[in-house]
Amino acid sequence: MAILTAVGPHVFHWPGAEHAETDPAALVDALVEIGAAGIIPMYGLSAGAWCAKHRAFFESAGLQVTLGLGMDGAHEVSEYVEAICGGIEQVGRVGLDWEDTHKWETLSGFRLAHAIVEGVLTKRADAAEHITDFPWWAPLTLPDGTRTHPNAPTREFGRLCGEERYPQCYGAARRKHGETPEKVEGRSRRYLGWAQRQYASMGSWLIRPVYQLYQRTQQDHVVALLSDSIQCVWDLAEMDDACRAAMVNVKRLRALGFDGPQAVVAFQQANGLQADGVLGPKTSAALASLV
Repeated sequence: MAILTAVGPHVFHWPGAEHAETDPAALVDALVEIGAAGIIPMYGLSAGAWCAKHRAFFESAGLQVTLGLGMDGAHEVSEYVEAICGGIEQVGRVGLDWEDTHKWETLSGFRLAHAIVEGVLTKRADAAEHITDFPWWAPLTLPDGTRTHPNAPTREFGRLCGEERYPQCYGAARRKHGETPEKVEGRSRRYLGWAQRQYASMGSWLIRPVYQLYQRTQQDHVVALLSDSIQCVWDLAEMDDACRAAMVNVKRLRALGFDGPQAVVAFQQANGLQADGVLGPKTSAALASLV
């Protein structure tokens, strides 16, 4: 069973202390502006309180809400089981972020993961119909062959997941390495392909991406957004101007009936523009004039 079903980007949002005073109406406006399909509030194991207060408001605006749980390996088994099962009861869709590999890759980390999975499945035999996860990177090697997380409990947490999983395919430019968005264009999608190949040896999930909203070119964002009907993006507070422009333009393309990897070319052909697939100033202006 697919967990995230609304077509488009599902945007992470941290309703923690630094975002505690965020105006929900302003947040909805921001999400609608960029064509978001859903919102994933995530703040440790405490996002349920935010969902209890705001979920209906966001759903009334047409946004699918998924409760995100940060799995840091620092809590008791019962706390994780309660948070996961409580999220299923409350929202119906739960996403697990078990990013801290230094804790999860140890023997004690695997035992904790196993105990969590067993506890959830004991309490909710149908848990996999309501849960997906956002694991950190792919589990075995980097594209250059460097081993990454072969001891992470990837298969174990996969027992809780439905039809799809969303690894964090982080390919954005890294300033500390002197990279520019132009230099690494396409890397996020290459990382997704690498993740898909590795997960194929572990199960039959559909592997979809979690992309960054910063330090990528506008064209890179456009191509990525149109290549997957459903994806997650990380996170709203870090979205830069290139990403915002890309998301607005993809929203306009979809509003006009153009979607999928060839959407830009099809729109250009239909409007007498050079059909090069690049969503540049002329194509952007044409989209703005029609929507």
